Amino acid sequence: MNRITPNLRTVVALIVAFAASFVLTGCSADPDDQGLTEINFLLDWKPQMEQAGFVVALEKGYYREAGLKVNFLEGQGATTTAALVGTGQYPLGIASGGATIIARARGAKPVSVALINQRSPTVIFALASTGIRTPSDLIGRSIALTKSGVKYDEYRALMAKLGIDRSSINEVDVRKAVVPSLMSGSVDAALGYTEDQPVLVELQGREVIRIPIHRYGVNILSTNIIAHEDFISAQPDIVRRFVKASLKGWKRAIEYPDEAVMIYAARYPESNEDFVRENFRQFRPILFSSATDTLGLGAQTLEGFRETERTLRELGIIDQRVNPEHAFTNDFLPRIFVDNPEVEDLDVTRR
Repeated sequence: MNRITPNLRTVVALIVAFAASFVLTGCSADPDDQGLTEINFLLDWKPQMEQAGFVVALEKGYYREAGLKVNFLEGQGATTTAALVGTGQYPLGIASGGATIIARARGAKPVSVALINQRSPTVIFALASTGIRTPSDLIGRSIALTKSGVKYDEYRALMAKLGIDRSSINEVDVRKAVVPSLMSGSVDAALGYTEDQPVLVELQGREVIRIPIHRYGVNILSTNIIAHEDFISAQPDIVRRFVKASLKGWKRAIEYPDEAVMIYAARYPESNEDFVRENFRQFRPILFSSATDTLGLGAQTLEGFRETERTLRELGIIDQRVNPEHAFTNDFLPRIFVDNPEVEDLDVTRR
């Protein structure tokens, strides 16, 4: 995306427009928060370990060091968050690259300012005993999935790309019963996120095979930080400070995963610590790519947004072209680098 250049008229109008979604310096009732800019940060869903870097940034005080008081607000899905941020109802949020493109196709104006997940976490997974190792092994077998959402869109794109006739697969729409369906043997495979549903099966002592969809060239961009493009113009310094503090939190979480798990579990004591720990172990490799080697954490590429836009059009999810150059900017990346701590590629079969 080209650098956004605000003019005085735009800045004045937008400070007023966004006043309901963030509170300027000195407005907090808490004396400890005096001098901080209060920001409402809309999540894509309920709290989960996949948001670990943001939680670490909050609990370690990185946002406060940046002069920000950040309020985490639960969301109702990436597409909804992208629409709400993209229409100016919230200044910042967690969505996905795919949701960003969808919202822009519908006339909203969210802009991705950092891409957290560098590849899709979507996998087809099965118990090792089934013998399923590739997508074509699903022919004549059954798969549990939910016939809506990004995972399903990526699955449809995968089958189309590989030329697999989906009528040859028994697709069982089970909504939230993916893991029970697999464990009971009522289906042969399931669709999920590598760090989520397969982990639940593994924690029950079963051996799982993962088939990462991105390995076959299907990759709808996943978790990102978004802001309304006019908010970026009106308040670039706030965006810059927020992104830097967030990515500092992600760096800390990656380098000290046990600490990140403890911080998350302390903030959300209802969470299962064994699941959270394995969830994050599976999740960390997703944060890295060749782009992060050159741009640091949060790196984004035109190629990634272009491919996402094309895939969404081919699936009929959007019916008009979206200029991918307008969907993201790397202007706010602080170039925070961290070594990928994972030697093992956790996206392949785990035995």
